[in-house]
Amino acid sequence: MYSLQSLADEIELSVEDFKPLLQAFIEQTEHDLGEIQKNTADYDSARVSERVHSIKGASLNLGLTGISRIIEEMSSANRSGNTAVLTELLNSCSKEVDILKRLL
Repeated sequence: MYSLQSLADEIELSVEDFKPLLQAFIEQTEHDLGEIQKNTADYDSARVSERVHSIKGASLNLGLTGISRIIEEMSSANRSGNTAVLTELLNSCSKEVDILKRLL
């Protein structure tokens, strides 16, 4: 389970400084997850890869290791063309983002 304090401590920021970064991450990630869903339906693995890479980098920068692990699995599923697993992982990532939203 996440706490704002532990997440902020992970990257050596105060909670006050961490909150806007987390808010921006949530907003961008929700947008990117929507794009991944659309691009998965369109079988556009290159676009999925771009969005997955974006989320992974941002999640690692914020110390969100749970999300970054899910994203790494999404990247593997995308490379192998396994859209069923990709969709399942997309849902898992969305749930993680919802948990983060409740912290704000």
